[in-house]
Amino acid sequence: MADPGKAVAFRVPHGTTWTVGNGSVGASVTASTSDMHLGLWGRANLSALSAVDGDVDLALLVLRGPLTP
Repeated sequence: MADPGKAVAFRVPHGTTWTVGNGSVGASVTASTSDMHLGLWGRANLSALSAVDGDVDLALLVLRGPLTP
């Protein structure tokens, strides 16, 4: 994945948080554990199942990118 310019934080309530990209966090994507797993592996539309805060265009850019091998 090309560097999106800013980081996007992925959050699972009562779980873990991780970032994709470098620099300050420009957006966050929050979803339940099952929705996050399904979305990251391309089995569900994570952008429709999650709450996105911050720069929505940045979050969508990262969500469209190759997040898993």
